[in-house]
Amino acid sequence: IEQKRGGFCYELNGLFYSLLTQLGFTCYMASARMPKPDGKLSPEFEHMCILVQLEGEVFLCDVGYGKGPVYPLKVLEENMQMSLNQFYRIRKKDDEGWWLDESDDGQSFEEKYLFSPKRRTLIEFIPRCLYQQTDPESHFRNGKMITQATPEGRKTLTEKMLIVNSRGKRTEHYLLNEDDFYIKLEEHFNIHRSTN
Repeated sequence: IEQKRGGFCYELNGLFYSLLTQLGFTCYMASARMPKPDGKLSPEFEHMCILVQLEGEVFLCDVGYGKGPVYPLKVLEENMQMSLNQFYRIRKKDDEGWWLDESDDGQSFEEKYLFSPKRRTLIEFIPRCLYQQTDPESHFRNGKMITQATPEGRKTLTEKMLIVNSRGKRTEHYLLNEDDFYIKLEEHFNIHRSTN
């Protein structure tokens, strides 16, 4: 916070959960699992999201999932909802929980993650959080990446390109070298290269 940096789901949603409870909302942390290329699901606690109970309804809130919804979504079966320029729906999966699906056009949906309605505590996420930070197999250790929601969409910077989604239009700018990465980092995210 002091360095004006972001984080990943455990940090961002952990802080957001603290804020919501301090503001008086009834909410709890929930575990989510991601679909893998082989069709299996990632381990439990792969992702942290927040479920908020408000006026007899439950809302999925997630400020820690890269390209995800920026507004709360009602946990309501097959109810299509929008967040900025993306379509979302939530589907029940037996007793395992709910699927969050995402679509660019409202027709073809992709499964993003399966979240459980079971209440979790922050300490339960610690082993998976440590894995994400230290294990060479973790996708968080496979290169630089930063993403930020904007009023018009989202901007994402990797070591190879800057992607800007604005009002449904996507533009890609390939980077020339490492210096170009740091120039774009400062220009688009107001983050300066560390001198340490």
